[in-house]
Amino acid sequence: MHTQRGLSLVELMVTLSLIGVLLAGVAPGFRDFMNRQQAVSLNNRLLAHLAMARTQAVVHRATTVVCPSALDAQQCRNGGDWSEQWLVFIDIDGDLQRDANETVISQEAADLPPGWRLVSSIHRPRVRYKANGMSTGSNLSIRLCNGNTAHSAIVMNNAGRPRLDKSPRGGCDG
Repeated sequence: MHTQRGLSLVELMVTLSLIGVLLAGVAPGFRDFMNRQQAVSLNNRLLAHLAMARTQAVVHRATTVVCPSALDAQQCRNGGDWSEQWLVFIDIDGDLQRDANETVISQEAADLPPGWRLVSSIHRPRVRYKANGMSTGSNLSIRLCNGNTAHSAIVMNNAGRPRLDKSPRGGCDG
């Protein structure tokens, strides 16, 4: 005769309680990890779009603009809030605004974690690449902020080269 050995109700409850306590301790750290990974992804996507805009300017021998815009809009937004999406287009007339006859190359939603923002100076909210790939007059920083703390920044120099700054200075007030 075989006797079956199983868990008693008390043993099962203790095991489930321990699993619950362990998961409660891991969940906040996992959420922070996921937010940091989203931030890394966002920086990489924006850097890729800036590189694509520069390439398109040279290939098409035309001014190309990268600017913040509202979701599902194909117009540049005034101010330095890039938190919804950004737009890349060929700017035929050089007015830094997309007109109906100007081609949209790309538009990308930011998809930020809750509480995060993407901001640049309100005085220089757009990146303009000339036909030679230079971005004269577009020296700016686009900061990724968690609350009022800058997590990272994409810094654009006048030559048109963007770089990632993982320890940015300055605030997040735009």
